[in-house]
Amino acid sequence: MSDLAAAIFLGTVVALLVSFTSFVRSHNLKPTLRELPVATGSFIDSVRNITSKNAPWWIIEVAKRTDARVFRVRFPQLQPFVFVCEAEAARRLLLATCGDVVKPGIYKAFTGGTKGVPSMFTLQTGSAAHTHARKGVAPAFSSRRVSEAVIRSPRCHAKLIELEALLKRRPVFDPARLMCELTVDMIGEIGLGGFNFGTLSATIKAEGSPPNSVGHDLLRDLPAALTEFTLKRPGNPFRAFYAALLPEAREAARARDRLMRLSQSILDDFRTRRAASRDEKMFASSILGHLVDNPHYANDLARCADVLTFLVAGHDTTGYTLAFTLYELAKHPGIQDELRVELNASSSSASSGADPEVFGEASPLLSRVIKESMRLWPVAAQGSIREPLTDVPIGDSGTVIPKGSTCWIPFFAVSRLANVTAPDTFLPDRWLEPKDAAARAELDELKTSFFPFSLGRRNCVGQAVAQAEIRQVLARLVRKFRFEVDKLPAIDFALTLKPAGGLLRAVAVSEA
Repeated sequence: MSDLAAAIFLGTVVALLVSFTSFVRSHNLKPTLRELPVATGSFIDSVRNITSKNAPWWIIEVAKRTDARVFRVRFPQLQPFVFVCEAEAARRLLLATCGDVVKPGIYKAFTGGTKGVPSMFTLQTGSAAHTHARKGVAPAFSSRRVSEAVIRSPRCHAKLIELEALLKRRPVFDPARLMCELTVDMIGEIGLGGFNFGTLSATIKAEGSPPNSVGHDLLRDLPAALTEFTLKRPGNPFRAFYAALLPEAREAARARDRLMRLSQSILDDFRTRRAASRDEKMFASSILGHLVDNPHYANDLARCADVLTFLVAGHDTTGYTLAFTLYELAKHPGIQDELRVELNASSSSASSGADPEVFGEASPLLSRVIKESMRLWPVAAQGSIREPLTDVPIGDSGTVIPKGSTCWIPFFAVSRLANVTAPDTFLPDRWLEPKDAAARAELDELKTSFFPFSLGRRNCVGQAVAQAEIRQVLARLVRKFRFEVDKLPAIDFALTLKPAGGLLRAVAVSEA
């Protein structure tokens, strides 16, 4: 009965919108819309495809079908809804100043995931609240802090030793799940002043039963909340009006509430441990320390919104990047062996007394492997959304993106549609410095279309930590284990791109 009511309501709204759209077109109120290629299909088709698990591939399919890298889709709003898959236009939008581009209204739907409270992710660029939040936490991501908190951190190394023991005990594993369990624990150590999620420990202790920990509760609640509030509601402007009729939306709201309560408990735990500790530097220099000490937050509810934002952004993007990279190395054993040799050579040639886990920093091949994995599988596949305040020209064609458009910049499509050799193939050496002009042009194209952490004032504030974690984990794992494919994954998409349901086998190897 609830589904029938929702269908009747949606049908009424659709009929009204179609009538109004016909009026707008008949009066030629938006003539510039005709300057962009338009994807076939109704706005209902667009909503269905944008909110589906196939969205990243659908965008590529439409780009190829329209023979355009910038195109419009029909969408239930008055402003043009444009996908920008051309790298130069995408960069222009991302690097524009706040006087030329803003975050569009579609981001308001994202605040549903934080109970209507704006976060650093949804606040408007240039606003006082965003400026204070971003600047306030920036010192936690300085190069010195990253070195102390990740590269040379005994706490992080302890987590990697724990992971190593788990792989020796259970060599067949799901990389997507296990790497996210690792990164949840690491963000607790790195960013939250040593908060203990207990994720890996619970996985080690679990024997044939689901593991139970604060970290596992987080991982169970996030998919429902994120799918509802960052995919389905932004992609369907009508959904908020009938969401209360949908069981999955009601469960998403309950999951969201549990996540916000967890964020408050993390704040309370931090303050308690900080008051009892003599190591004030560890607490004050952490991400959470900067949030707690920032006087510009109105209250703890506003802080909780950013705690949850960092939990989301800090674990699955890094965890799934690690998982994708391990799968690619397992599918390309020659590259994996070459990388292991290079890592061991870096370790053996280092000066005595240096930490051997730092040597991933000195591996050029590791850099190329990570870049190629992130090019092929950008976890933030759907990228960013912007609204230009002036017309944006597309190359020399004379075509423009009209001001006021909702511009969706899908990183997956931008990288896969780049004019490079075999764009769907894992080729780390494509990042080598070229020796001829043709190869140089291709490398320039690669670099232009590669921005997995976004660009400009809204780029990922935590990218230095993420990159350090990825290098650290891969350097240790590849030196300690040979990875073989036991079962290839399906590629799943909700808010992020992930390898789902696959299995790898870790075979211990002796160090050189």
